Amino acid sequence: MDMNLEYLRVKCPEHIENLVKMGAFNQARMAIQKHMTLKIPSILKQRLAHELMTMALIEQTFVHTKSDLFEALSPYIVGLDLAELDIFEAEGYLLWHMIEGEKKYHIRAAKTLLNQNPNIEERLNLQGYKPAQERLREQEALGHAIGKMKSTGEMAVEMTIRAGLALNSNGIKKQAIPEIEVATRFYLPFPRKAHFTRSVKMLNASNSNYQIASEEALQRVVYFEGRKGEDVFEIQYKFLTHMAYRPIYEIAERLEQENTDEMTDAFWDATQVNLYGTLEKEAQEVFLKEKSPHILFTPLLVDLAHEIVGQEKHPLIKAKRIYDYITQHIRYRFMVPYRMLLNIPEYGALNMIGDCGVQSLLFITLLRIVGVPATFASGLAISPEGDCGMHDWSAFYIEPYGWCFADVSYGGHAYRKGLMAKCHFYFGNLDPYRMMSNFDFQEAFEFPKIYVRDDPYDNQVGEAETNLEGLYADDYRAYTQLVAIREVE
Repeated sequence: MDMNLEYLRVKCPEHIENLVKMGAFNQARMAIQKHMTLKIPSILKQRLAHELMTMALIEQTFVHTKSDLFEALSPYIVGLDLAELDIFEAEGYLLWHMIEGEKKYHIRAAKTLLNQNPNIEERLNLQGYKPAQERLREQEALGHAIGKMKSTGEMAVEMTIRAGLALNSNGIKKQAIPEIEVATRFYLPFPRKAHFTRSVKMLNASNSNYQIASEEALQRVVYFEGRKGEDVFEIQYKFLTHMAYRPIYEIAERLEQENTDEMTDAFWDATQVNLYGTLEKEAQEVFLKEKSPHILFTPLLVDLAHEIVGQEKHPLIKAKRIYDYITQHIRYRFMVPYRMLLNIPEYGALNMIGDCGVQSLLFITLLRIVGVPATFASGLAISPEGDCGMHDWSAFYIEPYGWCFADVSYGGHAYRKGLMAKCHFYFGNLDPYRMMSNFDFQEAFEFPKIYVRDDPYDNQVGEAETNLEGLYADDYRAYTQLVAIREVE
């Protein structure tokens, strides 16, 4: 499938845009159908089709009433009053959307509030709240990893993952037509053997007739085409993550303080400078360009980038200042599906909120604006306790250090907790509990899709379609499980 999403830069007709904003979706759908019958450009037809998908996403994402939210939060916030929800909403902790005359709150609104609002921390009673206990154990594991990397210089972890896609019983709408031969295509993410990822090995698959994208694929997948009745595809794979520690933040800080390009040998081991490869100048240019419709040098973002870096010329100091700005000022929030956003990094800058992907894309775009090559990376964040969650981070390129990874959302969490050493770690380093399948944003698979992807930007849990139609999140179940994990000396 062509990854050209230029139609997102086209505005909807005013009457349709107003109906969608009001949440009058039934009227909006009728207005779109009528507008489609007019002689309009094909790019506007694409935009209107996108708006139909957007409304369906809004209905799936914004599901809770105010009373639902109060009932969900009351056991965990001592003395919660219903009127307080209006305060939390005004502070930006509760995302909502009007749907047919009723205000509906984000499906993860309660989790966002409990995790992110520092004003209620003293009132929290989270002993029975499972996500809080899991988060605590996860943070302990990350603390162990960061401590080991700093003390020994490295840490290696071997992980085995089971992942799959299973179509729902009603997933293939046209499969009931007996005279039509239906083929189902599955695209499961697979680790890229590059940078910090080593020894990638497929262990088994539910069907042996699969193909694996090349190691160089920017969004690497395992591809399987099943015939009618083959509605599940599952794989199990093993890989080694080897992370080496580099004090990149401290180097940038020293450069900034001393206003010099010189680093002493006592502070930096010159043999450990470049760990992840060198790019020629021509290759770096790819990571300095705009990439419509999201990585765009808009007036707002250009102004913000130059305000942050000032007159600074050194690329590492520029990167540090942008990292500091995002970690200190952009608050973490669970987000709507990205298909609902017309410019993801600008959304983060305007609203001063965003999840890991919004923050990473804002970081990347600001870096490119000031001349620092940067790209998007994503895959899984894996907890030794067993959880495998979708996660996004970034990479930026600075000579002589080569590729440096950064996780602005993890850094921001550490900053808000007052853990400055941990915050600084995630500028230039990552913990080893990662599976990286994507090393760019909005890239096509090596095995082309016919229909629009459920997530056209990256691939963390998988995609599916048939030769007759596109399949989306409500048509199949994606699952990812940690089978085994061990530290490797």
